[in-house]
Amino acid sequence: MPAWQASEYDVLGKAPNLAELTKLTASELWIESQFASNLILVAASQGTLQKQIKGALLMTDEKPKTIQSALKQRIKKPNYGALASVVLVASKDTDVNVISQAIKPIPLLVYSDTPDAFVSQLTQQAAVWSAHERGPKQPKGCGR
Repeated sequence: MPAWQASEYDVLGKAPNLAELTKLTASELWIESQFASNLILVAASQGTLQKQIKGALLMTDEKPKTIQSALKQRIKKPNYGALASVVLVASKDTDVNVISQAIKPIPLLVYSDTPDAFVSQLTQQAAVWSAHERGPKQPKGCGR
């Protein structure tokens, strides 16, 4: 849907707000960061997250030209395969509409929550994985 709207194709009914449609939660950002076909760009304002997100590129600013330049560099690298989307980790005041237009037809996804929210999600998920590794609690006296 974001790529469809960025390409200015007709939508039946009321079109959703592009900024809301492209917004990622902390858990969605982690999932998208695991997909090698996504280009993950971290704005300087969210720079602390670059270390938390494997393969993320730090950008000096959130201007469309900077994002287009990173996109061109990614497309030139044949070993990465096709590009699925651009995932931008940026500030809340980033103009999603302008950036979407600048990179169309490639979809844009945006995470603009705090770095602490993302780190908290990672911590919570690590606790879940640890609990899964230990397995279910056994009642006392079950003989195991």
